[in-house]
Amino acid sequence: MDTITADLFDTICVMVGDKTANRHAEAEIRCAEALARDPADASALAASGYLALCAGALPQAVGFMERAVALNGARAVWWRVLGLAARHTDTPEKAVAALRRAVETDPRYIDAWNDLGITLRDLGRPREAAAAFDTLIGIKPSHAGAIRRLGTCHQQAGDLDAAQAAYARAIAAKPDYVEAFINLGSVHEARGELDRALECYRTAVSLKNDFAPSFHALGAALAKRGEREPAIQALLRAVDLMPRHADAHGALLELGYRWA
Repeated sequence: MDTITADLFDTICVMVGDKTANRHAEAEIRCAEALARDPADASALAASGYLALCAGALPQAVGFMERAVALNGARAVWWRVLGLAARHTDTPEKAVAALRRAVETDPRYIDAWNDLGITLRDLGRPREAAAAFDTLIGIKPSHAGAIRRLGTCHQQAGDLDAAQAAYARAIAAKPDYVEAFINLGSVHEARGELDRALECYRTAVSLKNDFAPSFHALGAALAKRGEREPAIQALLRAVDLMPRHADAHGALLELGYRWA
């Protein structure tokens, strides 16, 4: 295997990552040529899998990556790509297994720990997910995203105190973290503390006035308080920003709003 082929995966990642030029077609040609020379070229298979993932061709991505890691299981990033592709198909357990292999191969692989935590949380396994995020935070204590996601795991498990503490830590690490303010508001809302929830949602809106989830959360909380007109205005703003926001549409219908 020549040097260019051996480094093809890394080369393709750089090519696709260059946002100033659309080099996807060129990258596909490079991969096809490499596989024509050697169908068992692990790097070319992995590069093809990465390209398929970027294009949304998830079953093809899984197929390429499974062949690549079967030939060479020592590349943590290949296991992560397989995990990402599998996560968005009907094989979430395959995603978990691949992502676990990624972090076993490289125990300090922050992105893989993050993906593993998200996958486990979305599978309804918050305690396992929390363990993944805790590990990530141990590697990088200032990772606000991981701290916030740890909070979502605690909230999913019903521990509102731990969730609130995590969201507060995330905001301390990143004071303009809109999603963390929304999450913190949801904890207060779950406790019936609507005034404090509204304060969080209004902060989120003030930080980023083009983010539909902030307006949806604000509108839904205002509706609970019986403030119909302000609630409608906030929810309409959410729909304006995200026309297919089903929850905002549903909340408007519950308020009796009808489009002209």
